[in-house]
Amino acid sequence: MAMAAARAPPGFRVDGLYATLCASRAEEDGRCFEQIAKDVPRTLGGHIYFRRGRGDGQAALGRVLRAYASHNRALGYTQGMSSYAAVLLLHLAEEDAFWVLATLLDVCGLARLFEDGFPLLHHCYDCWEALLRKRMPRLAAHIDGALGTFLGLDGCDYAAMRREEDPTRFALPGLYATAWFQTMCVGGAHPAPGDLAPRIMDSLLLDGHLGIVFALALAVLRVEAPAISALHGEALIDALKALPSRVTNDNALFEVAFDMAVSARHIEEREAGGAPESVRASGRRTPT
Repeated sequence: MAMAAARAPPGFRVDGLYATLCASRAEEDGRCFEQIAKDVPRTLGGHIYFRRGRGDGQAALGRVLRAYASHNRALGYTQGMSSYAAVLLLHLAEEDAFWVLATLLDVCGLARLFEDGFPLLHHCYDCWEALLRKRMPRLAAHIDGALGTFLGLDGCDYAAMRREEDPTRFALPGLYATAWFQTMCVGGAHPAPGDLAPRIMDSLLLDGHLGIVFALALAVLRVEAPAISALHGEALIDALKALPSRVTNDNALFEVAFDMAVSARHIEEREAGGAPESVRASGRRTPT
């Protein structure tokens, strides 16, 4: 909570506002509230706090998400936000969880993961491709080549497509990496073990950017590289999507991830060219 408060500008947290937002039932919030009601029961359902039938966790999650949708009507609610909010609720009081979520989205710039057109998500795809090519070039060539063939884009070159500003390139990492960024690796159909969630959140709040998600993805791929290199087509896509769920030793994984040393500069122009302003401005740099 202290890390989030340090990132928020003076006056960001307003006493009493959360209760007011929770009581809001404005007509323009209706569609967001309907989607929230659908997503809450399927968020972190394996954790006892959010297990169907208990009610406490699901009710709190619904209130936090509805309050944020009312707080930021320009953004509202998009699938994926529930994973960030749920992790916060496991460790913070409900109102504190709301304000930390608002800090992550509005101050650290993660709202751009969910905005129309998904500008930050697409930027993350570019950064991911650049990092993967630099750290594991053979594996990157295999993944892009196999996925390109699957999509009917034989011989595609992601870097060249990026230079030409060809939006078709986003289809390649979009086949498997969306949930890594939009749900912090702990949501979707193949979530990481629950004990990873607070450590990922701590790093996000400390760094103010998504570097830890890139680092964890690289760490898992390094471990799974021999198996991944033998796969093609749908089998490859399914294996890449499921990578977070195959983590069994979070301490060992985080050691490998920290060795990857993914810092703010890797999510900026030097690696991928042209980061959104919210990415460039948001976070403390991790060691390089």
